[in-house]
Amino acid sequence: MLDLSIDGDQVTLTGTVKGNPEHEALVPPPWTWSRRAGGYVLPRSLLPLTRKQRIRELVAAAQAAGVDLQVLDAGAEPSEADRRQARDQRLEADGTTITYSRANIAKGDEVLYSGDWYPVLRANPKTVTVPSRYSARPGTLPYAKIAGRRPGPTS
Repeated sequence: MLDLSIDGDQVTLTGTVKGNPEHEALVPPPWTWSRRAGGYVLPRSLLPLTRKQRIRELVAAAQAAGVDLQVLDAGAEPSEADRRQARDQRLEADGTTITYSRANIAKGDEVLYSGDWYPVLRANPKTVTVPSRYSARPGTLPYAKIAGRRPGPTS
């Protein structure tokens, strides 16, 4: 029996081994083997609609092949802020340098600059606007100077 676990962006198929000829036809690309997960996973980079389509294809292929498949769906869809934070954490854990931009920083997030966290008032094309510590006027920080990002209380 195969188990398909769906938990937000994480989709894992367990109960098989890499290269099992009985199950190989069920998991065509973009499914990839993950030693860490102990099964096949769908890349998190897939769009949600594409991910759902790949899951439907797997369920249909398992039924057609007569393979028992148990689907465990947590039903939790992560917010865009949660997705951005999870992506940033994965990149940091992999030792990958994160290039910040308007695409991954939004109003309400917090950015790390010179060891301090600042709330983002606005995400501009080349900078973020943050409150100034020294005057009533807000200041700007270039994306290249940002050392970290986390969702703020309003994200």
